[in-house]
Amino acid sequence: NYNYSSINISLNYSTSDSGIGIDTCWYTNVTGQNVTLTNCLNATFIAQEGSNTITVYANDTLNNLNSSSITFYVDTTETAITLNYPDNGFNTTLTSINFNWTATDNYFTDITCNLTIDGIVNATGISATNGTAENYTISGFNDATHNWNVTCWDQLNNTNTSETRSFTVDTINPAIAIATPTTSSGNQSQSYVEMNITFSDTNLDTA
Repeated sequence: NYNYSSINISLNYSTSDSGIGIDTCWYTNVTGQNVTLTNCLNATFIAQEGSNTITVYANDTLNNLNSSSITFYVDTTETAITLNYPDNGFNTTLTSINFNWTATDNYFTDITCNLTIDGIVNATGISATNGTAENYTISGFNDATHNWNVTCWDQLNNTNTSETRSFTVDTINPAIAIATPTTSSGNQSQSYVEMNITFSDTNLDTA
């Protein structure tokens, strides 16, 4: 199979005749039209996305005719990438994250991907299968908000990068400081006790 990532195709061919010589050359293009090849020289033409078949014809002055055909595929479409997990804004106490995404290509089964964390390629050359969810786990995240995205390309190097998502790792428990009451406050005569408590945490939710 012949595959191209551009619709601009060069038609290179050769002819020979052991008799009186070649008279006329032409080809049938992807829309079925006959196109004359002036002086039987090579040419360029515009192909269409997907499967294409070109047939080249040559005859001599006695109308002895011969032809040769070739089928090839044009793929100019970038691989589509869907991020499955983690969700954007995901919060976790784990320092090991399982990243999951799906790469979809309109032609190739085998796709290659890079996983980028905080603007740096963390894992490269990850093999993915067209339309199948891919898992890749990275460990050792520090407490912080991190960004991630995925870049994938097919065998013709049609490359695409996904959206960028963020997630936050927080492994530190909130700090609690009780100012009052203290152990030296003694007995109280009222039916309520005033409390002065301070909570502190980088990602404090409720107290």
